[in-house]
Amino acid sequence: QTAPADSRTAKRCLVFADSNGTGERIGQNLSGRGDTAIFVFRSPGYRQLDDLHYEVDPEKPEDFKQLLSSVAASQQHVDRVIHCWSIDSMQPVKTTLASLDEAATLGCHSVTHLIQAWAAAGTFAPFELWLVTAGAQPIGMERADLVVTQSPIVGLGRVIENEHPELQCRLVDLSAISSEEEIESIIKEILGRVR
Repeated sequence: QTAPADSRTAKRCLVFADSNGTGERIGQNLSGRGDTAIFVFRSPGYRQLDDLHYEVDPEKPEDFKQLLSSVAASQQHVDRVIHCWSIDSMQPVKTTLASLDEAATLGCHSVTHLIQAWAAAGTFAPFELWLVTAGAQPIGMERADLVVTQSPIVGLGRVIENEHPELQCRLVDLSAISSEEEIESIIKEILGRVR
């Protein structure tokens, strides 16, 4: 159950939703508190389902340009981006070149395409950028349990913090299977950020 909207200014959030539902849970929770969540799912090509649901191909930079153009036309601004696609690159049974390539596409490549589209468009003010991973950091777990395919996004996040401080990039690492308590903790951290 979500809390009612409070007196703070409502935000527009662009949520790159993973297939495990973590991004949707975060977006729905924020919506329940008065924010507007605009969901972006990965697919073979760009498609606008409605004003709050889009699909893009994580490998196509032009899809990200079209996404931001469409959002700008209908929503006018974005206050924060919550990127959860890296969660879909969970540790494969056997790490292969193909699994590493897919992880790079879902993580670093898609975030890079997003930032490049934002910079090229020049229509959006800087937004808060939240990069969400699951099991990428060795906190309370055995090193053997680390999801190394998500590690590059952590490095990219640190580069973004230095190269684009105006984006206020934040890295959040969840458990491999995130609990409601973890989701609530992220929500509190997101809502606690004041631009």
